[in-house]
Amino acid sequence: MMSYRRWPVGRGLLRMVFRWFFPGVPGRLLPGGVALGLVLAGMLAGCRSAPDEDILPELVDWGVHFHQAPADGTELATDEVRLVISPGTLDIGRVQAVVLRLNWTEPDPDMGVIAGDFEKRKELLELADQNPPLISFLLPLEGVPQGAPVRVGAFLELQEGALVPVKEPFTVTFELSLPQPGGLQEELLTIDPRPVLSWARDEAISAVEISLAGEREILVPGDGPGDDQVSLRPSRDILSSGELLRGGEFPWRLRSVSPRGVRGPWSEAGLIRYDLTESVPVSTGLRSGDRTVVSRPALVWAGVDGTSQYHLEYYLESEEHRLEGLVITEESRHRFSGEEAEFFSSAGAGATLRWRLRGENLRGTPTPWSDYHETEHLLLISALEPLIHPGAEAQVLLGAPRGTPGARPDEMPQVPVVLDGPLGVARTPLTVEAVAELFNQGLRSGELSLSGGRLVEVRQEVPLLALEGLDFGSQFGLREEVGATQGESRLGVVPGYRSHPAVGITWFGAVWLMNRLSLLEGRDQAYEIRGDEVFWDPRASGYRLPTEAEWALAAAARRRLPREGWAEPLVVFRELSSRDLRNINFLRSGDAWEDPLPPYTRAGGPTSPVGALTGAAPAGVQDLLGNVWEWCWDWYSPERGIPLPRNYAGPEEPAPDLYGRVLRVVRGGAWNTPREGLRPTMRGAFAPAAASHSIGVRPARGAAEYPPGEVQ
Repeated sequence: MMSYRRWPVGRGLLRMVFRWFFPGVPGRLLPGGVALGLVLAGMLAGCRSAPDEDILPELVDWGVHFHQAPADGTELATDEVRLVISPGTLDIGRVQAVVLRLNWTEPDPDMGVIAGDFEKRKELLELADQNPPLISFLLPLEGVPQGAPVRVGAFLELQEGALVPVKEPFTVTFELSLPQPGGLQEELLTIDPRPVLSWARDEAISAVEISLAGEREILVPGDGPGDDQVSLRPSRDILSSGELLRGGEFPWRLRSVSPRGVRGPWSEAGLIRYDLTESVPVSTGLRSGDRTVVSRPALVWAGVDGTSQYHLEYYLESEEHRLEGLVITEESRHRFSGEEAEFFSSAGAGATLRWRLRGENLRGTPTPWSDYHETEHLLLISALEPLIHPGAEAQVLLGAPRGTPGARPDEMPQVPVVLDGPLGVARTPLTVEAVAELFNQGLRSGELSLSGGRLVEVRQEVPLLALEGLDFGSQFGLREEVGATQGESRLGVVPGYRSHPAVGITWFGAVWLMNRLSLLEGRDQAYEIRGDEVFWDPRASGYRLPTEAEWALAAAARRRLPREGWAEPLVVFRELSSRDLRNINFLRSGDAWEDPLPPYTRAGGPTSPVGALTGAAPAGVQDLLGNVWEWCWDWYSPERGIPLPRNYAGPEEPAPDLYGRVLRVVRGGAWNTPREGLRPTMRGAFAPAAASHSIGVRPARGAAEYPPGEVQ
């Protein structure tokens, strides 16, 4: 029991003295003034002397004292404090309990400086391992603050109810180095009446006291939303459904609690905020003005904390069909299937998707509906070619044989590697039109910024695309334009280059594009970008860059792979035939888009439209050789270890080149690659932030699930 009060002692003392002089009169029946007069009269008259057996225990010096206790003024670094009380000349059989009273003052962030006290009664039978006549126990410390002087007093409670004080109360201060919790959410917008609260993990904190909505309680935190966080949920609702509709704000704090109840310093305040108008789900994928890009789009959104389910209302319209539906889901995305998926497969350009959302908490309290979003359905990326089916595997022989004329040292020797399915690779690189639309979606959402001819990711500040000042060459397919909103910049397509492969994309830009495609299909994103570091989750179902070995497999496959996989290794190296060369865009290839003089664009090139040349790809993957280099996932290393592990994805750490640069692999050659350098085993490498007029992007995906129409 912890309280903040003053002890009323005057009336009890008067009653005790009255009983001394007038033992036969029930003093509680007399008014206070009468009782006081009788007491004074009795004292003056000396009317009687009481026998020894009538003396109250409180007025007898029994010699009760602390046999073991901290010295007065001690500073303690532990909350394990053992007290031993000697009953002196008092018969231990008369004692039924020990009463402890602790007093202190402490600063409180909500109430200023407060006086606190704590009283604890411990039955003598509860105190185990006693050695009469001594009474031994651990000092209870529930609510005692760290760093504040605490006054400790004790009493023995006799069978008849009287209290005998223990002599020499003492003062101690606890300095346990209890940490101050940090990393609280500065503001949590929620519709959960009992929200999950999180803060930075500190292994020194095992329990906390939380102050919220005028009440305090002790809770044990659990794992938080991240590895570096812990969290808890209050044991009661903060507000009712009606109060939630009106909204409100609730500050909260917490402090650590030692195993025996000592409190550490209070944290800085966090804020829980309720506002239904600001709690409407927000689309994080397709928005009004976007085009779907993919064959079967999904709707993805973000709801505020405490949303237990979402209501999605949608309309699909084309010249020939109209579908509508209402979906209630606990997920923050919806992937169309069945009749809706068939609608997207059969609908041509000009079909529209219109939808709106609202959220709801566990109590059934809804948010308002969002505004309607409306997008145009337009397929801008090629289908995936299945290279390895689920459950199958393929072995590919990387590199060129030793001594191959013209081959560079980093191409040799030939090294086998086994790849597991499933694996699909896009049939063509991403076009200028597709890249412009994907990056424009990022600009409309505020995720990206375009300035000075450079497109960057705002939060991570990494370069994604260059329109001016490329590290190599100049941009010829994309340009900066003024958007519909005044002052808004957007990417535009240079006339004639809509279906050409996009260039000027950095490796970071390629990673961002893969994540965006995943978002548009409602898939788990494969990459997490943290500054200039990128982390790949191979288990994710989303789009990604092919590894160098996967790219080599696509180049080595001379026909579509059987579902059970290949028994023999697929060899990447081969001599290109005259027929092969007629279908590849390389330097002086004589293709229809080639202009041998800078800026190489007078004939509509130097790139050629994707798929216009078969690119020597009998397995269905086009433009693997020539046209543009293609970014791969791998760090570049001039040497490969032998043997290579299964599903080899490059070295774990980059190996700096002679200039100290760390590079990512590109494969395939480009429009400016000379004939003698055009080989399926040819390797290239560029800095991940570099932008070149000859590097493009080809998506891959390792998920077992393919949308209808993408895999035969």
